[in-house]
Amino acid sequence: MCTFRPSVVFGRKGTDIYIPYKLADGSVVLVEVTPETAEFILMNDREIANADRRERYHTPYHIDALEYEGEDYAVHETPEDILIRKEEKEHLDDMLSCLTDTQFQRLTMKAEGMTLRQIAEAEGTNVNAVRDSLLQVRKKLEKYRDEF
Repeated sequence: MCTFRPSVVFGRKGTDIYIPYKLADGSVVLVEVTPETAEFILMNDREIANADRRERYHTPYHIDALEYEGEDYAVHETPEDILIRKEEKEHLDDMLSCLTDTQFQRLTMKAEGMTLRQIAEAEGTNVNAVRDSLLQVRKKLEKYRDEF
């Protein structure tokens, strides 16, 4: 498999134009191309470089920061993504606020993977009470969801 080097250096031997390709094993070979192909590759590289410069200008950290600085400095979300995530969190908080403390605790334990029997044993109650409570939670959340 060959990959095109990001910074193209064209070579000329007489009227022939050569571009370097980096192979999967790391070696570099020169490939002869037509003048039209060489012009297209050069224009494409310029467009890519310009797009990279524009991106760096408009973001607080470049996407390449992930590679060079680590996960903490890479920007993965757009402002729209952040706003949507914030609105979804507020909606979820509103939904969960309609639950009683006992219902919220039982829902949390169920979400953590506990069975109804384990929840009942942890609370010192019977399985039917836990099941009924979780059914009420489901009804409340479905009602709240349908309102929005």
